[in-house]
Amino acid sequence: AASSQATPTDERLDTGPGLGPPAPTTAYEPTATQRRFLHVRDRHCRMPGCRRRPGRCDIDHAIAHADGGPTDCWNLCCLCRRHHRIKTFARGWSFTLHPDGRLTVRTPSGVSRTTRPPGWSHDPEPDPPWLDEEAPPDPLSD
Repeated sequence: AASSQATPTDERLDTGPGLGPPAPTTAYEPTATQRRFLHVRDRHCRMPGCRRRPGRCDIDHAIAHADGGPTDCWNLCCLCRRHHRIKTFARGWSFTLHPDGRLTVRTPSGVSRTTRPPGWSHDPEPDPPWLDEEAPPDPLSD
């Protein structure tokens, strides 16, 4: 059976600038606010190489709700229906959702790929390299 893993809420990265994830719910279905957050964070199916848009994806619990997995954003991600079924029913697949939003998928043959949600990053954007360079001389100044 497919396995999943996630990290408890107290270990998630929510200390950066901007808005953090919405509050968890005790219900199975994510709230409208959680759905919006996940669609913005993930922007597409999180399976490596898949680009199906989030509006056409399922919101998946990394740790199944039936196994005690909470409906909290650190335990949820967007998967298209095909990849959601692979995660849930295909033998030998492993999906690990990390507290910073990365998803690591391991195939039955042992190949691992990790994706990072493009809309969520705790690292500030680096300065562009040209800021370190001197401005080129102005050819009209001679």
